Amino acid sequence: DLSHFVGIIDVLSNRSYDVAVECLGLGVDTFPRLKGYHSEFISLLGTLSESNWREVKGTFESGARAIPKVDRPESARFLKLAQKVAVEGEGNLPTFLTEAADAFGQLDRSMHNGILNMAESLANLAPGTVVEFIKSCPSILTRINDEQLGVWFAEGIRLVRENDDGGLAYFRVESAHSEEVLDLISSGVELGRIKDIVRMYCRALAGATVDIAVT
Repeated sequence: DLSHFVGIIDVLSNRSYDVAVECLGLGVDTFPRLKGYHSEFISLLGTLSESNWREVKGTFESGARAIPKVDRPESARFLKLAQKVAVEGEGNLPTFLTEAADAFGQLDRSMHNGILNMAESLANLAPGTVVEFIKSCPSILTRINDEQLGVWFAEGIRLVRENDDGGLAYFRVESAHSEEVLDLISSGVELGRIKDIVRMYCRALAGATVDIAVT
């Protein structure tokens, strides 16, 4: 880890000596607070130093504040998710860390694992949509429970596959369809009306076709 970090500072010094010196100082302050996931954070910094070096300093600053808000066993996964977003060049990474972690901080830590599962699958399709999904979770989960969230999420995945912009609006809860699905789920609507959505969610989890009986 130390040699990797030194390499990152070396790369930065070729871009901006001042930034490299600042990041070296930030590392001294930040790494003691990252017990157990230094490697993931340094890997994230390494990706940025090559692809978008100007975000390295901001990532140090936002990462140190963001990571404690994520359930500790899930912190490494959270950083790998951030790296996936960084590799795809989708959005500003310090902003992603801040906004996503703020959302996680509003949720019960027992829910972090399930939301990260969904976010990781979404990142494979539309990395730029991930932070919008995570940011929406605290408000959505005041209307539906975590199991129902999976049903709502599955419909969003379907839309992303059809149209990125439509999926983005859905996960931002800016589309009429997103609100309609939430209303259907939260109102205790009979299963028959959302059977196709439930079947899609089950198929995504099980990897096989599942028949849903309306009983």
